[in-house]
Amino acid sequence: MKAVLPILTASVIVILLACAGCEPEPQTQPSTEVIQQEVVEIPESIEQAEPDEMTEQAEEAEEAVEDIAEAVHAETGTEPEQAEEQQAASDEDNVIVKVNGAEITAAQLEVFMRPQIERLNQQYGDKEHDDRYKDIEKRIRDRALDAVVTMTLIQQQMDAGKIIVTDEQIDRYIEDMAASENMTVENLKMLVTSRGGNFEEWKNQMQFDKRIGVVELIEAQNFGSLDVNEAETQAYYEENDRLFRKPEQVEASHILIKVDTSDPNIESTQAESMARTKAEGLLQQIKTGADFAELAMKYSDCPSSVNGGKLGFGTRRTWVPEFAQTAFALQPGEVGDVVKTRFGYHIIKVTDRKDASVTSFEDAKDEITKRLKGQKERKVGEDYISFLRKNAKIEYSPQYEEFNPMKVQ
Repeated sequence: MKAVLPILTASVIVILLACAGCEPEPQTQPSTEVIQQEVVEIPESIEQAEPDEMTEQAEEAEEAVEDIAEAVHAETGTEPEQAEEQQAASDEDNVIVKVNGAEITAAQLEVFMRPQIERLNQQYGDKEHDDRYKDIEKRIRDRALDAVVTMTLIQQQMDAGKIIVTDEQIDRYIEDMAASENMTVENLKMLVTSRGGNFEEWKNQMQFDKRIGVVELIEAQNFGSLDVNEAETQAYYEENDRLFRKPEQVEASHILIKVDTSDPNIESTQAESMARTKAEGLLQQIKTGADFAELAMKYSDCPSSVNGGKLGFGTRRTWVPEFAQTAFALQPGEVGDVVKTRFGYHIIKVTDRKDASVTSFEDAKDEITKRLKGQKERKVGEDYISFLRKNAKIEYSPQYEEFNPMKVQ
């Protein structure tokens, strides 16, 4: 059983899994999205600010810092470098909040925030003078502190209840989480590492033991029922019948010939003509017996070429209109005429079809039960955490009082 608790650094999961399963049907290689009509747009990264050039004022400021350091040495007998190290250590040891007497220091919060701050720093050059940077940093700090407080409360309850989460439980949880996004654990590892992360560090950052522990606490303390009965499942099925209607689908492959406009000596009309001529020549080869997949692997400009042009099953909304219109006019085994879309010229082959259908309640019951259980886990989990916060003694230090969610504005 797993709990999905948005309050526990869910933003990290969203960021890491944003691309997983975001494509419309069919579930094919990510590269095939070039001909899909509906894709989820990921916001562009904030432009990195150019570092400011060194100015005379900056040089004067550096000299002033050196003067202050020398003054510290004269008064205390401490070397400037030692004074800086002692101050840094003192800052890190500052207690920023106490949770039922347990102290959380600035150093602990900084460790938790570090991955997100590092990504933020990559986007900004002049972070000291950029209001956007300061605003985002505050939001990261706010959420991080909130998450650290929550995890401390959960850990305290787990300790009191002698609840220990094993590595095997965490591994199963991660497998289930990846599967819910139509991914394998290996896919998830690749996703984490592709964004500059370390998978083991990411696992620690996500605090999966607390997520699993919350469910066990809820059950042990009879805080709320997570059971889903058949009446609830049946009601969901009837109220959301459109979710269980599957439209007509076709399984398609294609060869894409893009219009190459990179040569300044070739006019766009000429480039268009060259692409179409190439596509028609390939179509003629197919009609005279050439293997479609082999030609796709050799000539197609779509990354699906590595799979012989296979795109998998799709509905009429999966692909751009011109492509879908041609694909759905074909029967299995047929190859259509060359069709133009905004991506270039396509030769489309249909290999299979599925008629529109309705998933029966019996076939859908397990998936509905899983979905409703997840909804209950989220709701009961949020209520449980709110209960813990309400009944805990949480004391914020003055400089962090602004992050107190209970503070009256």
